[in-house]
Amino acid sequence: MGRDYGVSYRLVFQPQRAGWSEPFVIIGCKTRIRFWKGGIKGHKISGFHDAEPTSEGAFSVEGAVEEVEARGDIVEILATIPGNSEEQTKERAKNHVESVIGLLALCFGEQILGKPIFVEYYFSGATGEEGHIHVPVKHLVKVSIEKNLASLVDEPLAKLYHSTIGPSIGMALRWYGAGLNSDSPVDTYIAYFVGLEALASGYFASTDPKPVREKYAQLEKYLAEARPPINHRLRDVVLSRIADFPLSTKFEKYWKSRFGHETRESSEFSKLNRLRSELLHGRARSVTSQQVNSVKTLLEKSLAKEFGLDNVVTTRQSGPKLLDFVLSYATVPSKERPQ
Repeated sequence: MGRDYGVSYRLVFQPQRAGWSEPFVIIGCKTRIRFWKGGIKGHKISGFHDAEPTSEGAFSVEGAVEEVEARGDIVEILATIPGNSEEQTKERAKNHVESVIGLLALCFGEQILGKPIFVEYYFSGATGEEGHIHVPVKHLVKVSIEKNLASLVDEPLAKLYHSTIGPSIGMALRWYGAGLNSDSPVDTYIAYFVGLEALASGYFASTDPKPVREKYAQLEKYLAEARPPINHRLRDVVLSRIADFPLSTKFEKYWKSRFGHETRESSEFSKLNRLRSELLHGRARSVTSQQVNSVKTLLEKSLAKEFGLDNVVTTRQSGPKLLDFVLSYATVPSKERPQ
């Protein structure tokens, strides 16, 4: 495995409630999983909690790079994906490791899961091997919430309870929160999109009379009069498929019911929907920050319209919000790592 050229992503974590009597290793296609009994080393950037603004308006981060040794029962997952050091290959390697973590949880239970201790990328080429420690740093601009601003929440709480699509709005809010809390761009994207899907589908189901596709009545009559008779269950399955509208149509009707017309953001929905399908079916494995921001903006605008918070959310979106970057420290893997 160590001879593979490409990007390697190494993740080391300590399980919550799992252990083993002796160390062992599992080696599969492009993947190595080691179950350690202590003694595993890695580099860590530490000494800071956040990025801090300077008087000039810039942001500074102070920290130290040190090699530390993890003790106890430790899991190390290393995956190598062929390709160069571009972001797309890094994302594929990271996604593969995260998939392996899910597989371990499926096999051994959630007790095997734990927070990362070391996170490192390595790029292996014909001339050698080099690596980087990646530490995500996020600085959120502080928001001061005074008592007189609490009224912002009062009316939306009532709307959440009394809206004809209240459960769908609640589901969208839950997925919005899940997206904000996720560290994975792919998971974040899917979470935001599921929120949009909940709103569009919830609105569509609530309309009365129910929208009917143009050919539905004609097909229903044909199936009822067909000879020999068509099986009732088969007929119901066919009609249900024909009756349902594509998600893009549902979203278009939902958006126009709220905004009255198509906007620049809503016109991107079909493209975002296609990407979501590609991610879920494995045809795409990564997303860009711009794609994440597009689906997030669409969800925020939709939720803001539901609660009458358009101006508040628009102002918040246009103002300074966060500084998001990655600290990288170049390092050369030690001899105990695969060469």
